[in-house]
Amino acid sequence: MKHLIDPTVDCVFKAILGSNKHINLLLNFLNSVCKDDISSPITDLTILNPYNEKEFLLDKMSIIDVKANDKAGNTFQIEIQMSVPKNLKYRMLHNWAELYSRQLNEGDSWNKLKPVISIWLVCQPIFEEFSGFHSQFTFYDKKHNLQLAEHAKIHIIELSKWNKPQIENDLDIWTYFFKDGKNFSRDGLPENMRSPMRWRKRWQY
Repeated sequence: MKHLIDPTVDCVFKAILGSNKHINLLLNFLNSVCKDDISSPITDLTILNPYNEKEFLLDKMSIIDVKANDKAGNTFQIEIQMSVPKNLKYRMLHNWAELYSRQLNEGDSWNKLKPVISIWLVCQPIFEEFSGFHSQFTFYDKKHNLQLAEHAKIHIIELSKWNKPQIENDLDIWTYFFKDGKNFSRDGLPENMRSPMRWRKRWQY
């Protein structure tokens, strides 16, 4: 008897996007989410240890679902969150800041710092006032049209809000997959998820 598998379950999520065996899936996922953050498609990734070890005894140790670097030195953090606790937004900022600060050792030049892009997939709504499903945050002064630095980006994908009548791009495919994948079977994928032409195009970088 075949059992349906929920891709939002932590171990399944990590097996899909955090395994070197499936590096092409991670490449496609990152390119679909980060297309506005990068000047050219990501073609090479190194999956990193997900543990952010303590530097001091009283530090708070964090464990990341998926962490990777590309050949340009950019760091990518990907998290799946099945619930939305009250302080989740602060955790997002803390994890981003920790990854950014850990790039430097004592005596290193500030020029060594590279962008850190965090992607959070949440199964429950986090912004009730926002009807869309994909929000992007950065250090930007909207009033004066000033960008502090291009090193910071936090993407939040609210899976439950995706309700498009049809799939338009790769980000839609991934969002649909993580939202409703637990209802898919190997022999019964929706037509727009198993079109050979669509999948061939996805791997062309």
